[in-house]
Parts: sequence; C-alpha cells; structure tokens
Amino acid sequence: MDPKSLAHLSDQEVLRGLAEAVAKQRAAADALLADAAEFEARGLELPPDMKEHVQDLREERAAEPSESIELRPVGLGRYELQVEIGLETYEKLLYARALLGDEVPDGDLGEVIDRAFGAFAEALEHGEDPARE
Repeated sequence: MDPKSLAHLSDQEVLRGLAEAVAKQRAAADALLADAAEFEARGLELPPDMKEHVQDLREERAAEPSESIELRPVGLGRYELQVEIGLETYEKLLYARALLGDEVPDGDLGEVIDRAFGAFAEALEHGEDPARE
C-alpha cells in the first residue's frame, strides 16, 4: 500500500484503522482456534499444514503476557472479571461459544461462562462431576 494514500487521514483515524484490522485478525484467529478445537474434539487430525499453523497460533497465545485475577463491579448486578487461564481452557471457551452460536448469537462470553457454570453446578448437585468424564 502506498503510504501517501493515507496522508489525508489524521493520526487518530490511522490508529483506529490499525486497531480495527488487529481486532479482525484476532477474531479470525479465535475462530480458527475454535474450529480446530472442535475438529480435534471429534477425534480427527488436522492436515499437516493446518496443524502447523494452528500450533503456531497456540504458541503465540501461550506466549502472550498474562494478568492476575481482577473482579470489580461495573453496574447493578454486573461485574468485570479478569482472570488468567491456560490455552486449553481458552480453546474450550471458544469451542463452547461456537457450540452456543445459535443461542448466543453475539458470542457474549459472559453468557457462555454463565451457562457453563450453571450446567456444571447442576451436574454437581446431581452427584455428577462432568470434569471427570
């Protein structure tokens, strides 16, 4: 791309465009990781070229800096949760979000986590431990 083609944009507009491009790339990577996790959960093996690409993405994600747990109120009955999770847990979260696609069309991770905790607690109440299955 010719750098002069962006000359008419302000620095803020260029930065906003870059942020949007990064967000789109991250969303595409998230979708790829979720699809790969679903494929592997079915007991299937990715083709070598795809497997290498997915592994590279997983390594990038694992190398990203992590943060400690934070919980703070953001509104009536609403909290923001920041927690460090492993790559495997992250992929499970993406997979669950993909499975709930029709029921949670906006992909709201708070809703996905709420449903997961609800199902887990219900199973425990019935003497089951789904984490051991």
